[in-house]
Amino acid sequence: MDNYFWSLLGGEVERQPDLEVRVLADSAGRKASGLKGDIDELRQTIDKLVLITRALWEIIAESRGLNDEYLINKVNEIDLRDGTLDGKMKTSIKKCPSCGRTMSQSRGACLYCGTKDTEANPFDRINTDSRKDLTQWLM
Repeated sequence: MDNYFWSLLGGEVERQPDLEVRVLADSAGRKASGLKGDIDELRQTIDKLVLITRALWEIIAESRGLNDEYLINKVNEIDLRDGTLDGKMKTSIKKCPSCGRTMSQSRGACLYCGTKDTEANPFDRINTDSRKDLTQWLM
């Protein structure tokens, strides 16, 4: 209110951001910088995975006489396993054959009764920790 009257009298009102707003802005800036670093790291990891994947495909294609059309068909076949051709693989929820409870795909056995998941493949067992190890190995 005092600022309003001061401005009516011709005085300049100097507006400074509230301390809380400045602290929040600084915090947001630091978080954004950290996320940019994370994104850069993910891009490097993806670039290396693409390179490794390309090398593996060329080795297999040359040794078996396969072509890129074969690879594209296989990718589409795998993509359709979840019922949708969308470039993604959705994980399905598995039920334990012994106790009927939901099984973790990353463990390979039921958390409740210990029954082993005999239908699991190595790609189902990739969990967050092994992805971190892979990322560090690629860097």
